[in-house]
Amino acid sequence: MLEDLIKFRDASNVFSILQEKQGESRFVGGCVRNVICGLKVNDVDIATTLRPEEVENLFKSHNIKTLDVGKDHGTIIAIIDSFSYEITTLRKDVETDGRRAVIEYSSDWREDASRRDFTINAMSYCPKENKLYDYFGGLEDLKKGIIKFVGDPAKRVKEDYLRILRFFRFYAYCGKSSNIDQPSLEACREYAHYIKELSPERKLYEFTKILEHEKASNTIIIMGKNSILNNLFESPVNETTYELLLRLDKISQHISVSSNPFLKMFAIINISKISVKETDVIFHLSNEIKKYFTSVIDLVSNGISEVKNNLYKYIYEERRYIMDAVVYLFAQDNVNDYAFLEEVNRLLNNLEEFPVSGEDIIKNLNIEQGTEVGRFLNLGKEFWYKSKYSVNKKQILEYLIDSK
Repeated sequence: MLEDLIKFRDASNVFSILQEKQGESRFVGGCVRNVICGLKVNDVDIATTLRPEEVENLFKSHNIKTLDVGKDHGTIIAIIDSFSYEITTLRKDVETDGRRAVIEYSSDWREDASRRDFTINAMSYCPKENKLYDYFGGLEDLKKGIIKFVGDPAKRVKEDYLRILRFFRFYAYCGKSSNIDQPSLEACREYAHYIKELSPERKLYEFTKILEHEKASNTIIIMGKNSILNNLFESPVNETTYELLLRLDKISQHISVSSNPFLKMFAIINISKISVKETDVIFHLSNEIKKYFTSVIDLVSNGISEVKNNLYKYIYEERRYIMDAVVYLFAQDNVNDYAFLEEVNRLLNNLEEFPVSGEDIIKNLNIEQGTEVGRFLNLGKEFWYKSKYSVNKKQILEYLIDSK
């Protein structure tokens, strides 16, 4: 299991290079945790007793590209075949303020592990010895599904308030509801009001990771009941959101399509009457996410009857958003029309482009380029929608000629 880490991409080459200097290097953090959990390894973090300058020079001597963006904090990134290996010198904290830390280099593995956030992230694996080092019981906590801060939870949280959101992220992926660590949860609740001091980008990254997990709803509900959501969104989150999230999950379990993870975030802001503009200030949303929210809002505001009556129009013109809007409306109204949802999904998967172009309009209706072309295109589309996409190009043009 862990011995396979050295076979991951070019990890073996990375360790061979590091071993050219006297020192010790180990896999640390997420890659170790994920292998034990049976999760996919997405990135590789390596800790070493070598200093950053030594690491940098070693890889440069092998003509391997390095990035020193984290050098001030002991991190050098080696890039091999477009994949990044983050190599960090052992450290100890000298000073922290809840957002950043002043560090000193160390050669003490336990001391370096003690500054990490959770016991499950404080383990390290030495491929040379084929040995797991677990100073704080992380392996046992992983087996039990317990997410627990290393040492004093309050101290860990005050070192970096982002750890509050990370607690819930790891709870979603590795935790078990029956084994939630109460001291860790209490520390998150006690210092939740500091979440607003975090950068929008860091908040969005961690919350997105939660949203992407299949256990997102259960985790979000726990966050809500422990004052995390109110502080994250800087506004009271309506508790009726919790039941809506569970209904969204129930619907998704019955249909063969997965919704956008941001549908759950949409549920929070829509039910709690938090505007997209306010949400953007808090999270610095991408244009794509803002477009998603505003589009789903417009569709949802029409109501389920309007959507059903104009289904073919919405499927064609709002194809990226219509399924999520319908799922949301069904969850909101507690409707379980799974056959309709499957039909929407079928239509989306077989959707073809409108068969008539502007050039077709100009040629066959003998009109010049201008607003009239757009008017006839829209007229043709309405005819096509009403036919449930059944009429062909010839039939649409004949209809338009008769309508001229």
